[in-house]
Formats: sequence, structure tokens, C-alpha cells
Amino acid sequence: MLKVRDLSFAYDGGAAVLDNISISLHDGELVSLVGPSGCGKSTVLRLVAGLLTPIGGEITWKTGQAPETGFVFQDAALMPWADVSKNISLPLSLRGQALDAKRLEETLGFVGLKGLETRYPQALSGGQQMRVSIARALAADAKLLLMDEPFGALDEILRFRMNDLMLALKAEQGWSGLFVTHSIYEAVYLSDRVLVMDAGRIAGEVTPGLDRTLAAADQRASKSFIDAARKVATILEAGSMVDA
Repeated sequence: MLKVRDLSFAYDGGAAVLDNISISLHDGELVSLVGPSGCGKSTVLRLVAGLLTPIGGEITWKTGQAPETGFVFQDAALMPWADVSKNISLPLSLRGQALDAKRLEETLGFVGLKGLETRYPQALSGGQQMRVSIARALAADAKLLLMDEPFGALDEILRFRMNDLMLALKAEQGWSGLFVTHSIYEAVYLSDRVLVMDAGRIAGEVTPGLDRTLAAADQRASKSFIDAARKVATILEAGSMVDA
């Protein structure tokens, strides 16, 4: 779906944030970017989204142009004066289009919010607000999701549940995703591949290879999970030692 080749970026007058990084994303694949704060993870998402312009390298798409893209961030960023249905419909509304009732019902069902379409954000839990944010990204048939620490502010139990929801939605709908997180365990659990970043470069890549036929708890307790988490941690530790 996406190829990033030798991408570099720096803010005006500043040091390089990204240094000749290359990333690929295949159809139906979820790739996580994990690394310390300031290593360039979120900048990669903004460049892919077209919100920033690189100073070197290129971003190319399989079809020649970017697919319909949805964004999910740590802050659900819901409109407090609008109910759930209007928040979900926002991307289409901004394009002068309407979200038909059937599509709205399907989307609410995907994220487990049926019956809550007339509620306002202040009447929703943190997890429900994040589900609205995810539904908003999916409502316009997004083929690519760009997710920047979407579950970082949630408690661990709710975060596990949202991770499971994300995997279920991906399996059912087949979209591709770039997922930024500080959590090694979240990256390993969610991802087809984990890209470990350090100081604006890709320091390593890990393929967890989890058995998705197993229950969630068994996947997290499996040897594949433990080995992959250890590999990611080892790459991160090697980078921190070099930086020191």
C-alpha cells in the first residue's frame, strides 16, 4: 500500500528529526512504531498524512495516490456540543456528504456503541469516547488508519480491551494501519511488524508472529510474544546505550 524511501525531515532552523528512514506497509497490515519520546514516531505519521513536507526522500502509494485515511489520536477530540452520531459523521460532513443511516448503524455495531448514538461526549466513559473516535475514522470507509498513542491515556484493563477491539475491527474490515505507541507490549500484541525507532532512524524490526487463533490472554503469555517483546527491548536498550 505504502512505501517511504529515504525520508528526512527537520523543522525550520532545527536539527534533523528523521534521517533517511524507509518504511513499507502492505495491504491489510498493521505496523507499529515504538521508541523513546522525540525519536520521530509522530512525525512519520504527519508526513504520511501530508501534514508535513519532507526535506528529502519520497512517499509513494500502490495506487498512485493516498487512500481514504482515518486518524485516531490520544485525545478523542470529540465535539462536546454534538452527539455520537454527529461526531461520527464529521469527516463526511466536512466534505459536504451525509452518513446514511445504514452505514451509521453498521459503524456503531462495529465499535459496540449501538443505542448510544444520541448521547453527548460528557455522558460517555473514556473507553466509549475512544470508540467514537475510532468509529469516526472508519465511517468514511478508511483503508488506512494512522493512530498516534490512541490508548495512552486509558488504564491498562481498558487498554487491553481497546487493543482487542482494534484487532477485531482490522480482521473484519481489512484496513491497514500505522500505530504509534510507547508500549512495547501493546506494539507486539497488535502488530504484524514492529519498527523500533531511535533518534530519527529505524533501529530495528521485529515480527511477533503471534497465533491469532489463541485467546488474547494466551497470546500475551505465549513464547512468541515474550520473545518478540525481548527483541524490541534489546534494540531499544542498545540505542539508549549508544545515545548515552
